Amino acid sequence: MPLHEFWPKSGPRWDGLARARDGKLILIEAKAHIEEAVDYRSKAAANALARIEKRLDEAKAAFRANPDAPWHSPLYQMANRLAHLYFLAEINKKDAYLVFVNFANAADVEIPVAREEWKGATRLAHKFLGLKDSRLSRRVTSIIIDLKEIIGQQSAGGDARNRAPQL
Repeated sequence: MPLHEFWPKSGPRWDGLARARDGKLILIEAKAHIEEAVDYRSKAAANALARIEKRLDEAKAAFRANPDAPWHSPLYQMANRLAHLYFLAEINKKDAYLVFVNFANAADVEIPVAREEWKGATRLAHKFLGLKDSRLSRRVTSIIIDLKEIIGQQSAGGDARNRAPQL
């Protein structure tokens, strides 16, 4: 199925897209503060909104999520990202994965988020969306990059390129 049949014209705006050497597709959504994850609903026009809601419901079922979980709000953006993974992996049979990259201790946000806060927010989001173990949910991961650790390594004269951040 082509994307324009699955989702309205504007589609998602990804923080990163990649294709691995082996052909795997990687979708990347990045955040530096928790509040950015709250998005009460799509800003789409009424005719497009009906299609979005239908696709969110399809994706929720494909993820085997709790049917009572609200995917339309307030975590619409996360649900939207999960729906696009469903589109690639289930509908189009692509070897696709979704990575949520969360930045801890980002100096350029008003209230930096600690690693433990990201862990709690991720657990809460999964519970709120009713996510359970499923073939699709195993294609989703969240990583936390602690910018204080990276910046601290550079300040101490270390070469951050040679060290992986603690995940």
